[in-house]
Amino acid sequence: MTTFQLLITICVLPLMLLTGFYLYRYINQKLLASETWAQIISFGLLLFVSIAATLCGGLLLMAWLYRLYQH
Repeated sequence: MTTFQLLITICVLPLMLLTGFYLYRYINQKLLASETWAQIISFGLLLFVSIAATLCGGLLLMAWLYRLYQH
């Protein structure tokens, strides 16, 4: 059973990392090019929420796949 868990982790972890990295680069570029305070605040919050959603989504996907292949 631990072989499946390791395989799932090896498959999902790079997806999470790559998605987080490219989200960070894209939104951080928008944040640095911001001209108003509203843009700075909104892109900052968007950056935080998008990275958190990516990590939570990846962890939930791993948990769901663990449970799916457990039975």
